[in-house]
Amino acid sequence: MLAICLSMLEDPDDVLKFNEVHARYHSKMFHIAFGITGNEYDSKEVIQNSFVNLALAFHRVSDWDMKSIESYLYKIVTNEALKLVGHRNNSAIHLDVDLYDYFETEETPETILVNKEAYTKVVNCIKSLPITYRDILNMHFVGELKPKMIATVMDKPLNTVKCTIKRGKKLLKELLKEERIK
Repeated sequence: MLAICLSMLEDPDDVLKFNEVHARYHSKMFHIAFGITGNEYDSKEVIQNSFVNLALAFHRVSDWDMKSIESYLYKIVTNEALKLVGHRNNSAIHLDVDLYDYFETEETPETILVNKEAYTKVVNCIKSLPITYRDILNMHFVGELKPKMIATVMDKPLNTVKCTIKRGKKLLKELLKEERIK
């Protein structure tokens, strides 16, 4: 994968800088991607796509300092991971139920479908929130990230993230009550 990215670069100085960026931030990117996707395979795919995107845009960012490139990379990884999680959640309806759990809990297919519909309704309500709340609540509820990880990814103070989650939950509850009325 690294060889493919390096072949996209023409300037030898860009190749050196790209190698340095890859060596320095690869493991941090993996932890962010893994925190959002929840599995190693998807995290590796996210990192690969992120480095390809960086290589394609490297002519614009090669003269940036490392801190700026780091921030840019984290945004790319976050967006790629959320996009992958979103595609996975929007794919064909699949019921996340182990057959043994099904028989032990005595859930009926109807209750499973109701739970899936409720989940879909919550996700749609999150999507309709203002962007300030949408990204953070999506990472928190859909991506199942803890506030501390969200603060790291979004480069925001932890208390700001916690406050946004609290206010977003309040807005989400109001939206869900309106959905029940319809």
